[in-house]
Formats: sequence, structure tokens, C-alpha cells
Amino acid sequence: MLCVFLDKRFGINPGKTMLLTDVLIVGSATVVFGVVQVLYSLIGIFIMTGLLGRYHKRSPIERTGEHMEEEAKQQTASTM
Repeated sequence: MLCVFLDKRFGINPGKTMLLTDVLIVGSATVVFGVVQVLYSLIGIFIMTGLLGRYHKRSPIERTGEHMEEEAKQQTASTM
């Protein structure tokens, strides 16, 4: 939810937000778990975040809304 909010409100890349959040959580886990387990987790997080950032797309509903707005602008311009 934080990633989506920051993306919509401030235009911050959700992949970077998720990476930072995950690194903070896993970093604090070093107190409870060993360094080896944390390193494995960090490798998984880097891979997941890279994939999310690369393939993040808008939902079909958002794309349809933009398409409808463009059509309305074109219709308004053509009637003038």
C-alpha cells in the first residue's frame, strides 16, 4: 500500500520504495537471525525488486481511463 500511495501521490518508483522498505525490515532481522539468513533474504529481495521495477505496468482500468480522456479531448477539439 505504501508503494502504491507514494507512486500515485509523489510519482516515486514503487520498486525503489519496496526495496528500501524490505532492506530496512531485513536489516532489522539481523538482531534475531544470523547474517547468512539475512544475506539470502537480501539476494531474493534484490531479484524481486528488479523484476517488479522492470515489469511494473499500469492496470487496465487506469489505461482505459486515460484512453477515454484522450478521446474526449479529441472530440472537443474536432467540434470547434
